[in-house]
Amino acid sequence: RLYGTELVRIFGFDLTGRRVADCVPLIGQKPALEYREVIRSARPIYISRSSPSAREYLLMDKLALPLMDGGKVNKILAAIYLSEAE
Repeated sequence: RLYGTELVRIFGFDLTGRRVADCVPLIGQKPALEYREVIRSARPIYISRSSPSAREYLLMDKLALPLMDGGKVNKILAAIYLSEAE
């Protein structure tokens, strides 16, 4: 639903209002697989990995939290940060 302005600056595209499945050509399969795991397990996940940006591969940290309605995950809240790791 919402893709932050800092992510647009870092990665070079805006995904606001688009479904993850529709963004695979831009973001690759990894994010979709990560979000499917959140839906399957109904548990938060933490990911630390490299990710392609508009300029280079960057290290990023992501926390994905399931938001539930009636016992089912209906949304995912994800926070993505550039990693401080070397």
